[in-house]
Amino acid sequence: TRDSIRTLMQKARAQVESAIRKVSKPQRKTAAVAPPLPPAIKQVFVHTPANEVVYHPRLVGAVDMAFSNARYHVEQEHSALFAVDFDDGPAGIDWDNADALALSIDDLRDEGRDGAAYAACPSAAGVAKNYTAWTREFKRWVRQNETLTLYRSKKYRLTSEAGETEGDFRARLQVVANEKRDQAIAKIRKRYATKTSTLENRLLRARQAIERESQQARKKKLDTAVSFGTAILGAVLGRKRISSTSASKIGTAIKSASGASKEAADVERAEETARKVEADMQALSAELEKEVAALHTAFDAQAEELSAVVIRAKVADIHVPLVALAWMPYTKGDDGRLRPAWQGQ
Repeated sequence: TRDSIRTLMQKARAQVESAIRKVSKPQRKTAAVAPPLPPAIKQVFVHTPANEVVYHPRLVGAVDMAFSNARYHVEQEHSALFAVDFDDGPAGIDWDNADALALSIDDLRDEGRDGAAYAACPSAAGVAKNYTAWTREFKRWVRQNETLTLYRSKKYRLTSEAGETEGDFRARLQVVANEKRDQAIAKIRKRYATKTSTLENRLLRARQAIERESQQARKKKLDTAVSFGTAILGAVLGRKRISSTSASKIGTAIKSASGASKEAADVERAEETARKVEADMQALSAELEKEVAALHTAFDAQAEELSAVVIRAKVADIHVPLVALAWMPYTKGDDGRLRPAWQGQ
């Protein structure tokens, strides 16, 4: 509806503006050298090949962690680097606003680029004891937010491997599903094979009965024709009046005709039996195909709802080698705003 479109556009606009705020820096007063800070505060610089660089301060935290879980056979190591802006509030920073950088701790330098300008440093960034508190908060935040998520299939009792994407896991799951589907289909076909064999034998006997009854009917018709012909011919050629012998022959011919009618009825019944067996076989085949089609749907791993297995690193397995003030390089864009100028931005 028009209202829902308007709501979606407002949300999209808010997301875009939030993204712009994250990657853009407002213009601030700059200096040709970094502001003086206490020696106890560790300072690092992010390298960039760009010219006319302006360094802005952010807090960076590096972490090395290990995920271990015997039940799911997980032994995974992970390293990451995060950066967060300094806040004007009393806390100074909020790790929930941190960004994961496509950089490693080895990309950090001890000196900045020659000729670069430096933005002013917030007051909280100049207090050495704050970094001790920020390090504790960073470690707690990492344990809570940096997790290893596995995908679990309850139906097939399988779990994804560490680092395996959902798409790759579903593809592997489908192979297993196909094997189980084929096994289920084989069981169904085996069960139907007995019923099919019974119907095939019934159909064979019905066709044999048709052939047998047809032969008997043809013979009966021939005998009837001969009997009638003999009786009538004897009556015509013998005497003008029909003798008792000729009458007896005619009676025999009439009985033979009655027998021929009975044989014809037997043929019809045999054919009806064959048609019914054939119909039963078609119905059985349709029922089989229906069950097989249902199995294809039942073993569709792409449609299965997977559960998430969240694994957190133990406190002892989280190592924070660095929490420091990082000077991040920015360059001025065409719109006059500052944009990130580091590798992997």
